[in-house]
Amino acid sequence: MNLINALTRAIDEPDVFISQSTTRDLAWPGITGYLASSLSFFVFFGLSGFIPFRFFSFFAIAFFIIAGNFFSLSMIHLFLESTGANGNAVKLFLFSGIIGFFHTILVPLGIMTKISYFGIFLSIIAVTTAALFFKIWTIRRLYNASRSKAFWAISAPYLVFSAAFFIFTAFATAWFLWVI
Repeated sequence: MNLINALTRAIDEPDVFISQSTTRDLAWPGITGYLASSLSFFVFFGLSGFIPFRFFSFFAIAFFIIAGNFFSLSMIHLFLESTGANGNAVKLFLFSGIIGFFHTILVPLGIMTKISYFGIFLSIIAVTTAALFFKIWTIRRLYNASRSKAFWAISAPYLVFSAAFFIFTAFATAWFLWVI
């Protein structure tokens, strides 16, 4: 299945596409979605002036997006499997890549932030929130989970990461004050 047909089926009849697609059907659209998402973040942050337009910057963003999704989706899959919802982790990873096509909206938003029409923070929050809603919808379909279970499955990795960051910051501050 080629990329355009897969994306057309995913948009036109998403329930049928989720239930009838195999991992082989999803491989090309999923990986291309991760690359499109990485390129969109690269252009957005480049236009905003946060990163230089260099190959290493694109490679770093792509690495963080793929590694972050791999880590968070593995936690989501473990949470859902431990609560009794059965699903396919590879399909979840590839569907998350397909949802990455939604991040291409960041490119026109980056142009609008360049001319000071939108704020950078507002643009990222709006696109990320919409992508999280699509991930919740996808988890509900892939794992036959309730809305609340899908919400908590999505929220758990972010809450764990936020708690770990807070604890690290608190210990680093305490250590820094102790050294002084």
